[in-house]
Amino acid sequence: MNSCATKRIIALRSTPPRWHPAKKSSAPVRVLFACRNAHHFAIVGPTAGCVPDPLFARGVDALGGRRVVAREPLLETFCRGAKWGAYTAKYVITRENYPGIERLLAAAS
Repeated sequence: MNSCATKRIIALRSTPPRWHPAKKSSAPVRVLFACRNAHHFAIVGPTAGCVPDPLFARGVDALGGRRVVAREPLLETFCRGAKWGAYTAKYVITRENYPGIERLLAAAS
């Protein structure tokens, strides 16, 4: 990995996460409370890039985000400060199609 990408990734990781299960007033929990009467609830974006079990347990129906499909071009583009979306693919995980972390871990071992 080139030094530009390493520095930017370290800088991004040093930023405190927006949501942590130990925080009682985390952003997704506050939003879920505000939307408690919604028929469907989805979280899309960086907040969705986590193991979805805790969010599904709290009533989230779907998570959406992006995954990297071309690492090197993405890193080069990221370091230039240019748009990098072409090197990713969007995904959606729904409560219905997600087997759960326990089944995923069992299948991986």
